[in-house]
Amino acid sequence: MLETIKRTIKHNFFAKAMSLFAAIVLWLFVMENQNPTIERGFTLPIEVANAANDYDYTLSQKNVRVTVAAKRMYFATLPSEKTRATIDLSSAGVSGSFDAPILIELPKGYESYEKSEDKVTVVLDPYIIVPVMVDIKERGSSQDIANVSSVQKTESMLEIRGTAKNTAKVNKLIGYVDLIGKEADFEQEVILIPVDGAGSEVSGVEMMTPTTFVKVKMKKSVISKTVAVTPVISDKNPSYQVSATPAYIEITGEEHLLENINEIQTETVSTAGTNVQAKLIFPEGVTSKINSVTVNIKR
Repeated sequence: MLETIKRTIKHNFFAKAMSLFAAIVLWLFVMENQNPTIERGFTLPIEVANAANDYDYTLSQKNVRVTVAAKRMYFATLPSEKTRATIDLSSAGVSGSFDAPILIELPKGYESYEKSEDKVTVVLDPYIIVPVMVDIKERGSSQDIANVSSVQKTESMLEIRGTAKNTAKVNKLIGYVDLIGKEADFEQEVILIPVDGAGSEVSGVEMMTPTTFVKVKMKKSVISKTVAVTPVISDKNPSYQVSATPAYIEITGEEHLLENINEIQTETVSTAGTNVQAKLIFPEGVTSKINSVTVNIKR
């Protein structure tokens, strides 16, 4: 087998070599004539290099049109990751506007290029830090178990970071404390959102402290309870029979105020009469539709 291959190669070797050489020359001739230099246009996004972290920037335009000249074969394999338009901000100041040259990066093999714009105007806006008021609002309900007595914020002001244009839009930092199912006092970490005067969220600003802790004190819901009326008389003579009309009244107040109240006393009345109107004495936070009763005295 090997000897057969050797004989085949050696047979008419000179003629075969000349044929190969002629084929290579013909291929180069065809490629030169069939692969001419042509031009193609590309729209490239303008990228920003070496931008500092202490300011924001805006560009007068986001794209640039580039016309590239190269052999036809190169355009079939143009690597997009090596085709870039950039501006360098390493030597920029911290505010104001200036013109930055647009730099074009192309792979090897591309003979020349033209771009629609040589420069782009860059506007620099420095970041600032400003304090903003914190506002906590209630969300949900405690399902009539209890009501909110007070909401105490850990901070009344917190700082935000952004450009002067964006920070000026922020009216306050708003957070919502969740009351669903809450009965006793509690603390809660609340997420804060920067909003404008209309209550819409403001973008383009950074929260230096995105959350705050809130202490919420709860009070029990108002309930009603029926209790006895106890007359109070000036003369403690044990032979007197004393009663009140009505003998029972309904009182209203927070649950923790009423739980130990079983009676409501009257003001002290004289025993000179037999049926005396007397005001009822209510503890603070307790009320009733009936504010006075008749004290009946029998001797």
